[in-house]
Amino acid sequence: RAVTGGRDGRLRVWDVATNDLLQTVDAHSDCMKAIASGVGGPDSFISAGYDGLIKRWDLRAADGGGAGGGACVVTADHGASVEDGAVFPGGAMYCSAGGPVVKIWDLASGGRLLQSLPEAHSKTVTSVSLGQDASLMLTASFDGLAKVFRVADLEHLWTYRLDGPITCAAWRPDGKALALGMDSGQWHMRQGKEEIAKNVSQEESTKRSWVRTLVDPKGRDVQPGPD
Repeated sequence: RAVTGGRDGRLRVWDVATNDLLQTVDAHSDCMKAIASGVGGPDSFISAGYDGLIKRWDLRAADGGGAGGGACVVTADHGASVEDGAVFPGGAMYCSAGGPVVKIWDLASGGRLLQSLPEAHSKTVTSVSLGQDASLMLTASFDGLAKVFRVADLEHLWTYRLDGPITCAAWRPDGKALALGMDSGQWHMRQGKEEIAKNVSQEESTKRSWVRTLVDPKGRDVQPGPD
């Protein structure tokens, strides 16, 4: 099965083998911007949207209109339109980004707010991504900055200043590099080399030297930039 979300705020479940639409859930009152698997098995999903809400769904539960209608079992209010979200390993914790704010929630305990960065950026945060072991958090914003925070205490570790609004960001699966997509259509890669091999999750200092690569939107030219 595959699950999708759209501008109409609806969550749809599809049969991958047959392309059949299996289920439709009225999840949000505005555009849905993020969807991910949640805690509780293959029928649990987390969604977030422009209505400012983060919701955890159990698609096996009744919604009041019959069994299996899909019930919202947890709701949390980000306080601004949610632009992006990232689920922690295991699906119990969730990070939401919207407005200049980033928040971390415990969706397995009723949507309890665990941590908040009320001024993570000076403009709307457009993207949030967790590193390989979820010990580092990458954020990007229309203010042209990409930032890395330590998840344990939300300590700000590094900032990368780019030449325009950033619309998306993601870590490489091994956590050793990141990609940043620009409003202009270009994207940047930052690849790092460990200078001090210490475990960030154990709250030890880690330093990285980064090399920037600028890529043409059509993928034609790759030009290494300054360190």
